[in-house]
Amino acid sequence: MYTFGDLDLRWIGNRKWKLLKDVFVYLQGEIYLSVARGLVTDLASIPIIVRSLLNKNTHLAAVVHDYGYQHDGRYIGHPQRTRKEVDVLFYDLLRASGVGGFRARSLYWGVRAGAWNAWRKYNA
Repeated sequence: MYTFGDLDLRWIGNRKWKLLKDVFVYLQGEIYLSVARGLVTDLASIPIIVRSLLNKNTHLAAVVHDYGYQHDGRYIGHPQRTRKEVDVLFYDLLRASGVGGFRARSLYWGVRAGAWNAWRKYNA
């Protein structure tokens, strides 16, 4: 089971947020992943039709997902992940954050269908 540190974001305009503190994702009490402060995220690189499914429980998964996209699937201390593996991590973190199955699957398929352009943008 994953647990999480605090998420501290500041709105910077134009659908963008800035991460103000490092974020840590723990697995069985050990730091599993970290995302460094300073990351700029839109919290939703998904088609507009599924954005209504977003809420505060989806933000941590979105931050970790955006970090993976912006860093070519490279999380510090981990082997490089494919786009699909980053998307599966997004789904797993959604479920661990208490997001229901239907909503998590819808968001997962939203990133699978619509976020390929963001992946290509950062990893050309």
